[in-house]
Amino acid sequence: MDWSFLLSHHPPAAAGDRCFRVGPLRLCARCSGLFPALLAGLLVQRLLPLTASRWDLPVELALILPALWDHARSVANPKAGSNPIRAFTGQLLGLGLSRVAVVGHVEGFGAEAFLLPVVLSGCFVLAPRLWPRA
Repeated sequence: MDWSFLLSHHPPAAAGDRCFRVGPLRLCARCSGLFPALLAGLLVQRLLPLTASRWDLPVELALILPALWDHARSVANPKAGSNPIRAFTGQLLGLGLSRVAVVGHVEGFGAEAFLLPVVLSGCFVLAPRLWPRA
């Protein structure tokens, strides 16, 4: 059974530009940052009782937007970006999503439920206009 798709959801042709090589396996660069940071963020918030604040939404957006922007930019221009940048923005994304999950679970989803999809849509609309395909 080929388990490589669980580690990298990119086709072999795109794997070199989007994946780290770990022996014979390919590991998606952004996911390699996202999942450890998501788990770490959830664990820290479980151990430290963090209450919701008015700063949650701006902080969540600041953590999530770089990954969305980088992804949209690399969709518009496949040569844009690098794997270390993807891994770093994946880490920020994981931390931001962990906060969204905890605040949404504890406090109920508020503005995040509306704003995050709007911001994501905006990134996908703007990026191709700012970085046309070469």
